[in-house]
Amino acid sequence: MVNYPLVPLFSILYILVISYFFGFKGGVFSSLWSSLLLIYITTTRTGLEFSTMPVTIITFYFIIGLGLGRGIDFFKKLTEKFRSLHEAALRLGRAETEKEVCEITVKASEDILDFNKAILLMKEDDLLRVKAFSSSIDISEEENFSPAEGIAGRTYQEQESFNIEDIRDSIEAAPYSEDYVSGISIPIGEMGVFQAMSRQKNYFDDQDVRLAELLISHTRGTLNRLHYEKKIEYLSFRDALTGLYNRRYFEAEIEKLNNSRRQPIGIVVGDMDGLKRVNDNQGHQSGDLLVKQTAEVIKESVRQEDVAARIGGDEFGILLPEIDQENCLKVCSRIKSNIKKRNQKGDLPAPLSISLGYALNEDSSDDLMEIFERADRRMYNNKGQQRSFNR
Repeated sequence: MVNYPLVPLFSILYILVISYFFGFKGGVFSSLWSSLLLIYITTTRTGLEFSTMPVTIITFYFIIGLGLGRGIDFFKKLTEKFRSLHEAALRLGRAETEKEVCEITVKASEDILDFNKAILLMKEDDLLRVKAFSSSIDISEEENFSPAEGIAGRTYQEQESFNIEDIRDSIEAAPYSEDYVSGISIPIGEMGVFQAMSRQKNYFDDQDVRLAELLISHTRGTLNRLHYEKKIEYLSFRDALTGLYNRRYFEAEIEKLNNSRRQPIGIVVGDMDGLKRVNDNQGHQSGDLLVKQTAEVIKESVRQEDVAARIGGDEFGILLPEIDQENCLKVCSRIKSNIKKRNQKGDLPAPLSISLGYALNEDSSDDLMEIFERADRRMYNNKGQQRSFNR
């Protein structure tokens, strides 16, 4: 005789065991609740008793419930991944450097997509350079790859995503370790390549690729924004003709250095000789060429930490932090010497010539704008002496 009160218990255990047997561990409880809900609706609508329902009917409801449960579980996980992707996109939107963007992308691929072996390469100097990678990958940031070779190179050249089921079957693949069997490779526009690898064959599916592409689209958007902002900043502080800093930046740096500990500070002011005559007689194109060549001479004559700027049509200013009078004079002498060397080529519409003046703050309390004006006056004095000498 059937012990009817035990039937519901055995039915529930039956559903759990079958779910586990078929490998549906992630959707066991969703399947269970879906199955029980269907059975409850049936019993309330038809008047049947759950304890008297045969196993075949319970199995039928289980199969339906299993499908519903798996669907519910799939969409729950997918929703969670999209929510996490949205949060990653917000973090990327707040990123201020390229390195930060690369690190956020790799971390997001680990947390959201379960990619525990990911690497991000950026195009620099005609090479794909390592910018960020998972801690489980044995590689260094000094390594680089050719954009014309390997899976990464093909991804970059063709601007197409690849899902490699078995790297060992690909003659293009250059795995970082023989343990890496499968992988995906996704282009970041013309900026670089994202890759993820696994020790399991055929580990990644189409959904992995699509979700990774969605993450990389946010990465690409942020990198484009940073590059655009960098370009705008460059243009706002640079002289369009020479590439040197402009007067706006020069004066901002003077204000900044007024409160700096980088003392003493020297300022050199230069004014090109005879530029108006060249513009009037040979045209502004010839005059612009002389301005650009003078800027190149100044750039190669100063230190990397110095600030060289074009502060007027034919005027230049140089800020020299942490310098003494002797080395300030050496900078002026080096500019004159390099001007002379440039003129020896004989390929310019007129010889380069520049009058220079310098001044040094003798006390940290000295206002640098007054130092600048002092250097400017010395430059005009030197220009006047030069004119007298040439008469």
